[in-house]
Amino acid sequence: MTIPVIPAPQRARTRGLRCDVGMSRIVGDDAERCVVQQVLSDWEVRPDGCEIALLRSQDLAPQHYRLRVAAEGKIEIEASDEAGFRYAAHTLRALRGEHGIIVCEVEDGPRFRERGIFIESFWGTDLLQLPDWLLMLDRFAALKFNRLGISVYGCWDLRHDGDRGEYLFVPVPGFDKLRTPHRFRRYDAGQRRLVDHEYLPVMFAQDLFAEVVAYGARVGIEVIPFVAGPGHSSLLPREYPVLSARDERGVPVGYGYCVSAAEARAELERFFTAVVVDVFQAAGVQRFGVQADEFFPIRNVLPEDPARRLDPYCRCESCAPLSPGELLLRYLDLVGAVAAAHGLGMVHWHDSLEREGVLELYAAQCEATGRDVTVSWWGYNDPLPSARSCSAWRTWVTPTPGLIASLLPQDFTLNISQWVDQAERIDADGVFAYNTYQPAHARNYAAVADAAWNGKRSGGGRGFAQRWAQRTSNADDASLADDLAASVYGSYALMTYVVQQTLPYFAVSSGPEVRYTTDLLRTLATPFPALTSALRQARDTLACAQATMPPIPPYGPWERIDADWRWEIERTTRHLDAVGAAVELARAASRGELAEGAVGQWRTRSESLLDDILVRTPAWLAPIVSREHAQVVEELPELIERISAGEESGFDLPPPWHAWLF
Repeated sequence: MTIPVIPAPQRARTRGLRCDVGMSRIVGDDAERCVVQQVLSDWEVRPDGCEIALLRSQDLAPQHYRLRVAAEGKIEIEASDEAGFRYAAHTLRALRGEHGIIVCEVEDGPRFRERGIFIESFWGTDLLQLPDWLLMLDRFAALKFNRLGISVYGCWDLRHDGDRGEYLFVPVPGFDKLRTPHRFRRYDAGQRRLVDHEYLPVMFAQDLFAEVVAYGARVGIEVIPFVAGPGHSSLLPREYPVLSARDERGVPVGYGYCVSAAEARAELERFFTAVVVDVFQAAGVQRFGVQADEFFPIRNVLPEDPARRLDPYCRCESCAPLSPGELLLRYLDLVGAVAAAHGLGMVHWHDSLEREGVLELYAAQCEATGRDVTVSWWGYNDPLPSARSCSAWRTWVTPTPGLIASLLPQDFTLNISQWVDQAERIDADGVFAYNTYQPAHARNYAAVADAAWNGKRSGGGRGFAQRWAQRTSNADDASLADDLAASVYGSYALMTYVVQQTLPYFAVSSGPEVRYTTDLLRTLATPFPALTSALRQARDTLACAQATMPPIPPYGPWERIDADWRWEIERTTRHLDAVGAAVELARAASRGELAEGAVGQWRTRSESLLDDILVRTPAWLAPIVSREHAQVVEELPELIERISAGEESGFDLPPPWHAWLF
């Protein structure tokens, strides 16, 4: 019989009996007693409760533990370190239900020593308040993660309403020009329209970083801040052009860095010294991310000229002879020297090192300098890169539990399983999953936790899915519902290349020439390929999954697993209903058969979804989620008028006898 613990323990024996006990006291050394008491702080304390005995056992490996819950209520925990006692306490907490504690014996410990989640700086995470960060840490601690990456500086392309995709979560002393105010239009329920939304990232404005790091240490999670560059960096080189990459004429391009000129290197060193000493070390950070990912030219960055290509490869007189790989190595050597001088390690993403063919050169550089380096391999769709371990650094793998929180949910169990299989193959040091944080992705987070804790013992995605279903009152119905939902959410191609495209997120990244609502509905109105049929089938399948799924029980501080799962399916199905109905309105208008009041009725239904988004989505995420859904509501009435006036065509084409997709 299995026990309802996530991640699943290595070994557990139980006959399903329960004992109804409170807690009288915890007996053990002060440090470990405080750790266990913190995890069990919400347990009832009563005079007739049981004693929890904590025993140091040096035959157990770090982070491992033994837990015994006897029928008479006696509880013993053995571990060799505080982490082991903490994880045992989390297991004990999970064993407690409304009918008492499950009587059992557990011997447990992780397959991978480092297990973490990376939080991207993005629309949504930039509005997290301090209580949101602390609850996030509690939730990940309950799943036995021990690392949390936070992007504190990163730059993306333009998004809704021309908002710069730049994020700075920490003030940097001596660099006062570095601020990332945001402005986009969000839906306002009172005014029934999009209104301007202007703000600074909350972590920056309230200077929360040190508090988050301290709370992470308290719950057993090392916080690792990440700094983007030399790709994904436009704010710093724009505001401080002396360190910017330059074109062939020596003009700063405002993207990437010069890594050869003395004045540029000095300014880069000054920046990283300020970040390392005044921000990271002051907060107690042990290492930080020097991302080094996606180091290549991009466009859609400049509000005044979105079509302009920005090249991060410096072409000044000193840098021009260097290849992109050599430029990257110079950058990493400069930042690495600052980190090493202050005793901090570094974490990198693998992709640019591999793409530019300099992995081996960087390994030799790390060996020669003895720097503390971790390289994490990532990829989110097939084919995944083939990860390689290296004696010069620690190696992690990076699956995802969900990429963009404002989009519709996806099931990344396959990606998680594939990456953990690779971690087993190369004997990696850790599993460190990338996402933008969305509590509704609880199942995906649990899948990462289970795979990172158990490795191949987890049984892959199928093994995890079976245990997830067994937590409900009807495992057969839960498995069926899970499979139905996965047939839609688990298809990367269907979700990414069809369903998610019905939101404006991808359209706005393609430049100003794209007309989101017009282009979307014209494409969907085309009789072949029958994309509306694909969307309708996805919608009906998800609705069936929702109707079949029994209530999903909470797990520790993950209190809204069931409500969040059902809401995200409802958001998906209602959105697809609205898009499908909009296509039919466009077709009717094209034929001159639009019923009076039809557009107004559609808008009323669509606005009810927007109202629910504001109420049922976390407050920090609701503005950007509502923005994703509001644009079609705002633009459709005018589009229908243009179609009715004959100013737009292509919405009512006859189907061919034999359709040729290509």
